[in-house]
Amino acid sequence: ALELFDEALERDLLLNQKSLQTILHLISGGEAWLSALDSPDKLAAVRKLCARDKDLYKYMKTKNIEMNEFMYTGLARIAVLMGHPEGAYRIANDCRAKSELPTSNPKNKPRLRTYTPALLGFCRADNVKMAMEVEGVMNRLELALTPPEYKAMLSAATRTKNESYGSYILECMLREVTKIEEDLAVIVEEYFNSRHLMLEEGEAGKYKVERTKINADGVCSVSGKTLDKLDLKHGELMTLAEKIQGMALKRETKGEAFMSFVGYVKRNGPFDIIIDGANVGFFGQSKQGIFTFSQVEAMLKKCKERWPESRPLVMLHSRRVNQFVREGRKNADAVDRMKRSKQLVTTPPGSNDDWYWLYAAVLAGEKGLVVTNDEMRDHIFQTLESRSFQTWKAAHQVRFQVYDNNVDLVEPGKYTTAIQRKGQDWWFPITKEKVVRARHEKKVVEVTNPGMLKTVEAERPWVCCTYEDLD
Repeated sequence: ALELFDEALERDLLLNQKSLQTILHLISGGEAWLSALDSPDKLAAVRKLCARDKDLYKYMKTKNIEMNEFMYTGLARIAVLMGHPEGAYRIANDCRAKSELPTSNPKNKPRLRTYTPALLGFCRADNVKMAMEVEGVMNRLELALTPPEYKAMLSAATRTKNESYGSYILECMLREVTKIEEDLAVIVEEYFNSRHLMLEEGEAGKYKVERTKINADGVCSVSGKTLDKLDLKHGELMTLAEKIQGMALKRETKGEAFMSFVGYVKRNGPFDIIIDGANVGFFGQSKQGIFTFSQVEAMLKKCKERWPESRPLVMLHSRRVNQFVREGRKNADAVDRMKRSKQLVTTPPGSNDDWYWLYAAVLAGEKGLVVTNDEMRDHIFQTLESRSFQTWKAAHQVRFQVYDNNVDLVEPGKYTTAIQRKGQDWWFPITKEKVVRARHEKKVVEVTNPGMLKTVEAERPWVCCTYEDLD
């Protein structure tokens, strides 16, 4: 890539923004850029490439090529690789300042990746003060941190014996992180095992750190204490419902149809059990691509039996319903009965039914449940990714299996698999799921079918940190 760049310079060819940002991305190490810091030989080779950033920057200035967020990110990574986290911080702030100009493209707003190099660079240099400053800016910009950032910060707090910074990070994790991967679990253990060395004279407490498991009733095998079933309060649920409504109206091509549905739910609700009809109808049929309406009917019947006092509502795209109706008069009569009894709502062509069932399920409040095996990981749910959404999902999602129209339900457990604190004691659930952070990485999931859920939770390792007063 650099040879082609040099040839372009020699022949005075005009390279476009896309070409230049690709070269910057490559010389900074791509998505695996941080790994170079752990290998002296690799770092030396990467720094030789990174030194060409000045030529690229000069070329862009000469040719009046505008810098975008991706370019700022590449330059910030290069600054850290060259040993200058201060430079990475300045570059990220330049990106932010530019994005705040009236003429700026909204797509050029700084993202998590724009500030991450500075944060990680300061953490690796054990400059806790500057790391906290960067984190503060990221927080004000509402850039949600992920486990790798928390790992770097907690590791720096442990090395520098900074208990106040460590406590702050743990509070952030309690609010924003649900489960942790093994590498972060090791850092958590190191922090709590050394925390007593960070305390001021006169504070005699010490943590006992062990791996544990939690039984079906939520009881910790090490401490004997019972974990809580976490949920959102009513006001938080309504705020989440409003957020979903706002985002749906921005992304749905037929906003008036969604608002019509909002009115329908408010007039005819509350509906306690929301059934993701497409997810149910395609269960066990995905390889053939066959939608089976009888499975939806079986699920509706099962929900009525399981929760006789509740009001179930099936959400289905109109395409699925119309296909079923065309197959015979009996089918049309069945659909008509479900609609008249307000047990079925169809979403219009061109709409995404995920927005509909998600909104209705959250609006159902504390007693509401959503029946779906959807792991809620696609682009729609990523826009809602937060601890509050994960807390809601854990408390209200009912998974299922259907075989020959026989339905098995897997209801939410008695406790929530999430970081918890009771008094001064802490619990951290460890996940084997791998968050994909680069294109070459393969996604790893813990549960491949709903029947495994209870087994996975029973065998899940946790880090248990119990406080012992030594006075």
